[in-house]
Amino acid sequence: EGLNLAFRAIDGSAEAANRPMTFLFTTAQRLGVDFISVADGFKRMDAAAKGTSLEGDGVRKVFEQIIAGATRLGVSSQQTSQALVAIEQIMTKGKLSAEEYRRQLGNAIPGALERMAEGFGRSTQVLERFIAAGLIPANAAIVAFGDGMARLGGSDTQEPVNRLSATFNRLANETKAWMAAIGDGLGNIIKPWLDTLIKISEK
Repeated sequence: EGLNLAFRAIDGSAEAANRPMTFLFTTAQRLGVDFISVADGFKRMDAAAKGTSLEGDGVRKVFEQIIAGATRLGVSSQQTSQALVAIEQIMTKGKLSAEEYRRQLGNAIPGALERMAEGFGRSTQVLERFIAAGLIPANAAIVAFGDGMARLGGSDTQEPVNRLSATFNRLANETKAWMAAIGDGLGNIIKPWLDTLIKISEK
C-alpha cells in the first residue's frame, strides 16, 4: 500500500500509479527477482526521471536492462539495490561523477564500469577522462549503462530467467501480492512462512 501511495504522489493519480506497479510486478516475475528489493530503487528512479528525456518508458527500459543484467551476473538483491540508488543519484545530480561511477556503481555490480564504457562504445580510460572533465550528462550515462547491461551474454530482457532462486522469488512475489489482497489478518499468520521462504531464496 505504501508503494502504491508513493507512485500516486509521483504520477498524479491512482490510475497512473497502476502502470508502474504492474510493470514492476511483471518485470520481477519474469526475471525472477524479489519485488520489494527492487521496487524502492525503481520508485526513486521514476521520481528522478520526471521532467527529463527518460520520463516514462525511458526509465522503465533502463531499469529493466539493469535488473536483467544484474540477474544474469548473479549479484545479490542488496547489490542490485545499491546500483539503483547510484543510478538515481546520477539522475539527480544531472552529470556523471567519479564517485557514482567508481565507488557506488562499480562496487555494486562487477564490471559495471566496463558495461557503461561499452554502452558508449569507448574504453574505460577514455570514459574516465570525459567524466573528469564533466562532459557526461546523466541521462546519456544511464542509457549507456543500460545498453551495456543488456548486452551481457546476448541477454534478452524479455526472456524469463529460470534458476532455483528465481523460482523462489516468483513464489515470494505472488505470496506478497496475495497478502496485500487479503489484508493484515490472515497475512500476519502466514508472514513467518513467507520470511523463511525469502531467506531461502536469497541463499
